[in-house]
Amino acid sequence: MTPPRRLAAALAVAVLAGAATAPAQPRHRISTVRDRFFLEEQDRGHSRPFEMWVTRIANALFDPRFTDAVVENLDDYLRYGVNTVVVGIQGGNLQTGKNHLFPRVYHADGTLDLTSVVWPSLLRLLAETDRRGMVLMIQYWYCLRDEEVPDDASALACTRRVTEWLRNTGHHNFVLDVVNEFGHSAYEVPGQPGVKRPLFTTLDGALAMLHAVYGVMPDVVAGLSPVGGLAAPEGFHVTRFGLSWVESGIILGHNQVSDPLNPSSYRVGSKPRDPSSKPCVNNEFDSHLGSERYPQKDPVTGQLTYGHFTASAVDRYLADLRRLRQMGTYANVFSSRQQFIPPAGTIPNAFVGPEGTQPEASSGAGEGSVHWIFAEIAAQQKRGSLAHWHDFENGLASGIERHLGGAWAIAGGRLEQTEAHLGSGFARLVIDGGDMEVALDAAFLAEPGAAGRLAVQLGAPTPAGPAYRLRIGKSAVALDQLGGSLGPAPVVLAKNAADRYRLQIEGGRVQVFVNGSRVFDEPDPTPLAGRNLLLVTEQAAGAFDHVRSGPVRATTFDDGSPGPWIAGDPQAWQVRLRQGSGTDRIWEATVPANDARHAWLDLRFADFEFTHELDLSAGSRAAFRFRMADARQAWSDGYSLWVDGAGNVALDRVQAGTPPIQLACGQAAVTAAAIRVRTTVEGNRIVARVDGKKVIDTVDPGAPFEPGALALVALAGTTRFDNLRIEGGPSRIPAAAVLAPAGPAIPAGLAVEFTDPDGFLDLAHTKLLLDLGAGFFEITSLLAPGAGLFRFTPTADGKGARFTLVPAVPLGPTPLRLKAVATDAAGNTGEDVVGFNLP
Repeated sequence: MTPPRRLAAALAVAVLAGAATAPAQPRHRISTVRDRFFLEEQDRGHSRPFEMWVTRIANALFDPRFTDAVVENLDDYLRYGVNTVVVGIQGGNLQTGKNHLFPRVYHADGTLDLTSVVWPSLLRLLAETDRRGMVLMIQYWYCLRDEEVPDDASALACTRRVTEWLRNTGHHNFVLDVVNEFGHSAYEVPGQPGVKRPLFTTLDGALAMLHAVYGVMPDVVAGLSPVGGLAAPEGFHVTRFGLSWVESGIILGHNQVSDPLNPSSYRVGSKPRDPSSKPCVNNEFDSHLGSERYPQKDPVTGQLTYGHFTASAVDRYLADLRRLRQMGTYANVFSSRQQFIPPAGTIPNAFVGPEGTQPEASSGAGEGSVHWIFAEIAAQQKRGSLAHWHDFENGLASGIERHLGGAWAIAGGRLEQTEAHLGSGFARLVIDGGDMEVALDAAFLAEPGAAGRLAVQLGAPTPAGPAYRLRIGKSAVALDQLGGSLGPAPVVLAKNAADRYRLQIEGGRVQVFVNGSRVFDEPDPTPLAGRNLLLVTEQAAGAFDHVRSGPVRATTFDDGSPGPWIAGDPQAWQVRLRQGSGTDRIWEATVPANDARHAWLDLRFADFEFTHELDLSAGSRAAFRFRMADARQAWSDGYSLWVDGAGNVALDRVQAGTPPIQLACGQAAVTAAAIRVRTTVEGNRIVARVDGKKVIDTVDPGAPFEPGALALVALAGTTRFDNLRIEGGPSRIPAAAVLAPAGPAIPAGLAVEFTDPDGFLDLAHTKLLLDLGAGFFEITSLLAPGAGLFRFTPTADGKGARFTLVPAVPLGPTPLRLKAVATDAAGNTGEDVVGFNLP
């Protein structure tokens, strides 16, 4: 190391320690343009449309254990497209006499009780959601709890102080529901039962509340939510009495679309669209599910559950979700019991996260699963196929019920059932229906007897069926269909210590692959609609690992069909055998000179990863198109990724009325006829690889396109496509973040975190860089254990790392920028840059 670099590294120690005294730099700002939300990525300087999907967890702040549970599930919410969480500063409870269970946050004189646990919990959720590009909806006041501040003038002062507190955090990833259920009869003048409190129930009160907020933060997005059916103001509000107006920036509504007592908010039928052009958010509705009932006892397990939802109730609920979105309203997702306090409890008895399950009301009845609802959200977002993934290496099995039969536990990074004498032990996971696939590793824990089997079932919630079933023995596997006409069909196959099994159900066929080889390919004359995956042991102790389930996401054309892909000109496209192969089929397009043909997938995607193989005739090239406005038109608005046979790649932005704009280009060495292309899209960032080499990694500076369709385009000549695979959803690219600790200023505790939800980081290529004004230089060596500066801990999922600064080091006034760069095993990168102005 040269003397100047040695000096710079020593200075970095002092600067890093001091940076821990500064708050983490907020990254996102939520705003509105007419009736739509936009989220600005402030570090990149561009905005994107924000399709708000809300789930309400009113009591997320009032106990650190509950806040922990919410944070642990944020990534799972986001995976399903739920990107906004509602929390209440006063909590949420409509039970007289329960106020003593909540921490006090406001004093009677309108000052804030800053010793309350609510404030650090709220700061933590602001930071954790901001880091993920999520939004908080924050409720200030809740009925009955408003009694903490009995005087209206003090309540207005309190409203201003909360807004000042939020402003001082520096965060902008929140919207405000200043008064939850504004106008509710429970907002009474203290000491005068039955007399409504004007500040919380009248138009003048609503205006006063909003003026108190906007006087502190003029650019915040704020509103008040009414009780369903109440003629109360909420921005532009259509009621049976006419129009009511208040100066809100957002319209908030309650209850389901079909509620005959709720004529407001939703502009059903002949009612007009909102001429004030504010976003409309439904922030609570779930009465179709009987959500406000107390827990009921499950008839099978005897345990308390959150109610039994029949298929018809769920269908009605989902229909309302669809209708809300069709009307341009942003919708709330199932949030029942997330604000309920048990009669003798002090912490909410709540499900947090989308993968919670509910046992059936009776055997074979409609599955009452929270997952149904979240899967519908993902489908409406049209972000692509979802999959459960469990590797058990983090000691978790989220969403898997293990109390149903047998001694199930996670050991050695596997899910094990150790009672070999049981005739049937099973664990259950709720999954998507329709065409889908399941993959897993299965192993015996001990030598099985003659009747010992492991099994995988897809269908009903119990081993009795109806279901598809793959039974695994020591020397054979068998496929059959309980309650159907398929099988049994045994195949002799030696069992290794652990084997990989994949079941694929698609288009009326059932296929089974063992260690990559297909052993069953059967037509299914009696398809079963099931939403349960069972892992079963029969008179054997067994282990399951690397469990994945989700819709079929690959198209190989080997069955002679293009699957869900639609050809614009069917005559130009044919499924053919690849030359020299007896089984491998391809999709081939033959195109006249100076012409083009395209095929598309009738789904819309925002963030995704798409992989395909290309085999091009001499001099030809092909395009992969995405975020297309109209899939039926080959050149509608969207992006085009061009590839030719020499490995030249170009990314174009196509927009009506202007020539295509080339955003980036690159070249990869091509050594085989079939070119493997992988495209990853996250926000406005687009990464393209050819045969494993990254050739494009760019951020489009233009206005973001809406989620759109995917298409393949072939130009003149012959183009062959094969092995298409779509991985839908956000977080396809690893992330890095520099995190300052919450709470009072301290000279230590700054954290650098590297994460990769979809894979594993390559820590050898993970970097930390520092800029003191003359450009970045690398200081990754300071993260090494020998330096003694940072404490290393793996992230909760085992796929990332956190380095926390340990010592306190004096420092002087210094501006700096820190950059963290994460790299995964496939070469994908993500980075975070944070600037500090230190006193």
